[in-house]
Amino acid sequence: MARLTIEQMRGAKDLLQDAVEATVNVTAQAHRSLARRPYAVLERIGAIAVPVRAVERIQLTITDAVYLAILSATRIGGAAASGVLDCVEILERHRR
Repeated sequence: MARLTIEQMRGAKDLLQDAVEATVNVTAQAHRSLARRPYAVLERIGAIAVPVRAVERIQLTITDAVYLAILSATRIGGAAASGVLDCVEILERHRR
């Protein structure tokens, strides 16, 4: 099997990180859209409209926090991978 260059590994890391972030963003948007539907129906019932909106805000806050945590972990993982690749690159240079 051919060895990947550091540049190729960096490119693969960047592509993977971009793909994960894009997928998370699209999923979060779809999640918000789908979650909105039952709340929209329930808000039409005047007697429970105010508590329904409060529950929706809580649910959205939790959901947004989860997606933010996933994005943060992805960015931290990407930064860690970049750090590892930097170290490998330095070691490769000293080996020559």
